[in-house]
Amino acid sequence: MGSGKKKDSDSFAVACPRAIASEIKDYLRARGCELDFKLSVAESVFCRSPGALLREAREGAGLTQEALGRLCGLNHRRLSALEKGREDIGEEAARKLAAALGIDWRLLYWGESR
Repeated sequence: MGSGKKKDSDSFAVACPRAIASEIKDYLRARGCELDFKLSVAESVFCRSPGALLREAREGAGLTQEALGRLCGLNHRRLSALEKGREDIGEEAARKLAAALGIDWRLLYWGESR
């Protein structure tokens, strides 16, 4: 019998099939993202909220909220609310933000929860 403790890969398999995990790793590597592969992709991507991913992508691009807002037509106050999780990132906003940041919009859009 095992220890009963779940491995990272076990919990990750519930969150995302392995084939998708591999695609995400390849996608991020192709764009020069350095991930700590000691962590599962679930820990490095899926355990972060869309708002946290948005903030990391914006800061990684060297943009302020105001500058990103000008690029995609969103108010910097709304960007702040999106980054803090006070508002859901809708599909249209996710597509605009992702285009401005050069990332896949599906990293920012998880569906409407409210």
